[in-house]
Order: sequence, then C-alpha cells, then structure tokens
Amino acid sequence: MTIETIKLEIQGMTCDDCVTTIEKKLEGLEGLKSKSVSYPEHSGLFSFDTEKTSKEEIIERINSTVHYKVVEEINNGNNNDSESIDKESEQKTYLQNSDYNLIIIGGGSAAFSAAIKASEMGKNVLMINEGLPIGGTCV
Repeated sequence: MTIETIKLEIQGMTCDDCVTTIEKKLEGLEGLKSKSVSYPEHSGLFSFDTEKTSKEEIIERINSTVHYKVVEEINNGNNNDSESIDKESEQKTYLQNSDYNLIIIGGGSAAFSAAIKASEMGKNVLMINEGLPIGGTCV
C-alpha cells in the first residue's frame, strides 16, 4: 500500500456548504484515506492509496459537480514558494498603488450606503452611475 497526499486548488466554492458538497461527492471512493476541504483557502487536501484510486479519479469526482472545478495541484511548498511569494508581493504593491479601494458600479441606495461606509473608514471610493440620479430613484 502506497499512500500519496495531494493538495488541489478548487474553483467555485462560495461558502462552507460547498465544502460539505465536495466531501460528500468523494464519500465511498475506495482508497481515499482522508479528505479536508477548505472554503477560505479554496483548496482540498487528500490522502489516498495509489493502488486503489488515483489523483485523476479524485479530480474527476470533484469536477463532475456542476459548480466546482479543480484548477491545479498545489505544490505543498516544494518548488513554487518563490513564485507564490512573488505573486503576493505583486498584489500588495498593486493594491498600495491603486487610486481606489472600492469601485461601485451603479448608484442605487445600497451602493450609496456602501460608498458612505467605505468613506467613513478612510477608503477611496469610485462610483460609476450612468443616467440615474446618485442614490437611486427611491431616496
């Protein structure tokens, strides 16, 4: 028996119920020893017996759901650490250099309320609203 552990990036999860759905989809898969799916990390950690199932079978089961898709295997920090650190650094730099913290498309009452709240928090807000009065027609 050979046990392999893989970490997969899973696209399409929007809440903790998605975790339950994915884990239920994998129930009964012969050879799957453990599964741990995380909504906040959009990933899943799976250990399996390579003689009874495969990485491809796990991916196929996840992808067979309508809403979720395995994007890639996460390297568990073996080779791509510097690449992921570079991406994080690039994102932070981009966010620090951005003119706006929040961009709102539409000018209804909820959008207006969000703009006020963000402004109160010291954030820069851009509202894009074509044609209708700012604040909506019901305010």
